This record gives sequence, structure tokens and C-alpha cells, in this order.
Amino acid sequence: MNIVCKKCGEQKPIGAFNKKLRAGPLVDWNVDHCKACAHAEYMRRYETPEARAAMQETARGWKKANPKRHAELARAYRRRHPEKIIAQNRLNHAVRKGIVKRAPCEVCGTTDRVHAHHRSYAPEDWFNVRWLCFVCHKLEHTEPPSPSNQGEVSA
Repeated sequence: MNIVCKKCGEQKPIGAFNKKLRAGPLVDWNVDHCKACAHAEYMRRYETPEARAAMQETARGWKKANPKRHAELARAYRRRHPEKIIAQNRLNHAVRKGIVKRAPCEVCGTTDRVHAHHRSYAPEDWFNVRWLCFVCHKLEHTEPPSPSNQGEVSA
């Protein structure tokens, strides 16, 4: 099944779209724009310091207004991904002890807000990380889909 993106006007397979949050099944009436357009819009909104500050303030405001829900979501994440939590904790401990040195972003070279990106959460890879700034790390996880993985979604 193909759908026309309301933003770029291209006809793409349904697998190239995200459904609206909690709005039912992934069908043509339940999508606005393709993943590539959604990614481009996010990056456009995030590129100015004012926009970043506004997005961060919105997130902080939600956390402050919903502390119980935020704690519940954090607990659920820790239960679903114990291997990630262990790897993050071990790496953080190694950085604090000086065993591992935090490096500049491997993509853009900045030293501001550098995160460790784990390729694998296996114990032998706990310290095998890519150092990426916040923005490059976000991009690492939100790359627009390549044409090879925009195929049909089986229902």
C-alpha cells in the first residue's frame, strides 16, 4: 500500500511513514508526512538556539508537572533495558575514575555536551563507544530511512 506524503507530495510505501501518536493503526488516514520529512522538520526546528531552548523548557516543564509519570516511565525503561543501564553505569564509573577519557564529538569536533554512543551493550563492548555531541547523537538515532528499508509493512 502506497501513501502520498502531505509534505513532499511523493508517493511512498506505508513503511516510510510514522503513525500519529496513539491514534490507531498505520493506515493512510492516520499519517501526515513521511519519516524523511518528519526528520527534516525536526532538524529545522532544532537548529536555532532559541528553538532548542524552547524544546528543552517544554520537556522540563512536563517533567516538573508530571513527576510520578516521569518516574514511572524511567522505571519501565530500566526494566525493559537492563543491559543498557548496566553498560551506561559501568562506562560512567570508568569515566569518573579516569579509566576512560571523554573525547570530543567524532562527527563535528565539539566538546559541548558529549555523549557516549554504545554500538553494543555486551560486557566486552561497555567501553567501546563513539563520542558524539548531543545533536550528532540524536542524528545517529534518527537518521531518515534509506530507500532500502522503506518497504511494505506486513499487517
